[in-house]
Amino acid sequence: INIHHGLLPQQRGLMCDFWAHLEGEDFGFSVHQMTSKIDDGPILHVQKVETSKTNYLESILRASEIEKEVCDRLLDQISIDDKITPLQLNIQNIKYRKNPSLTDGYRLQLKGVKI
Repeated sequence: INIHHGLLPQQRGLMCDFWAHLEGEDFGFSVHQMTSKIDDGPILHVQKVETSKTNYLESILRASEIEKEVCDRLLDQISIDDKITPLQLNIQNIKYRKNPSLTDGYRLQLKGVKI
């Protein structure tokens, strides 16, 4: 089981939280069962998180607090059910992300976001 810092199935790949801030997209995380493909396993939970529009690290901290609560509940439920129950989600408009470049970091700062 993995915590992915992006809203699966649309936001796959690296640093999706960074790209969400840069591109003004929804921010959050997903919990999924891992497979051999990147961010492609059964999705167990998707959580949007209210972001600080001006502080990237504050947004990450807020998400980490919620991640703990969500994972505690999910693991308890898996223990009770003795199985993993994935969500049924509509898969469309998938974006595969890469590590941001130095220029992308500057672009985020130019938007007034502290990193």
